[in-house]
Amino acid sequence: ADFHKVLMKGGIIMLPGPQKKDLANFLSVAAPLAFIVRQAGGRASVGKRPLLELSAWALEMCVPFFAGSNAEVDRAEELILGHAVTEKNAIVPGALLTYDPIDP
Repeated sequence: ADFHKVLMKGGIIMLPGPQKKDLANFLSVAAPLAFIVRQAGGRASVGKRPLLELSAWALEMCVPFFAGSNAEVDRAEELILGHAVTEKNAIVPGALLTYDPIDP
């Protein structure tokens, strides 16, 4: 319910840790939600790098989780690192669904 509210009305979801019970499970929670946020035009981060650039090394891997609009996640990264982190494979929302039919 909280994730849907962030997608519809804006804001940010934060699970910063440091205890394991306060972190998001990477494979079952963080990675799927990060994919959805990215497709919706937002960002997901672990605070020091974009979440979708990570790869799981264990099934039980837990990570800090920040997801929301680009501006909100940038602000969270600025508070953690002192600067925002740029994504290597950023998606441009207007360029996602382009279709060029071939004339017969």
